[in-house]
Amino acid sequence: MTLASIPVGLWLTAIAVRDTRTRRITNALLWPGLIAVAAIGTTSAGVVVAGVVAATPYLIAWLLRQCGGGDVKLALVVGGLTADWATGMLVVLLAALLSAIAALVARSSSLPHGPALVGASALLLAVTH
Repeated sequence: MTLASIPVGLWLTAIAVRDTRTRRITNALLWPGLIAVAAIGTTSAGVVVAGVVAATPYLIAWLLRQCGGGDVKLALVVGGLTADWATGMLVVLLAALLSAIAALVARSSSLPHGPALVGASALLLAVTH
């Protein structure tokens, strides 16, 4: 665990809480992560590839009006945080599984997806780093 893990964890938690409470992830919350992924991506292609791999399923879902734009941007950020395309895809798959479990428990088909993305990325980052 690095010192940067604490503020990143708090920031991701704020995003998950915001999405849970309002069902929206504001751009103001996402900008730091988007800028970080873009900046680090200038020297690390793995960051960009992982972000795009994680964001692509959400972009398709957004085009089909099945998720919000905040989910697409958050997926790009958490995928970029993994810096590995395979882990980025695992984030997407684990987030889908977590969302399905939450929907079954809550008996609702309409839950915010940000918390699942944050949880999946936190779990996989803890295991892989």
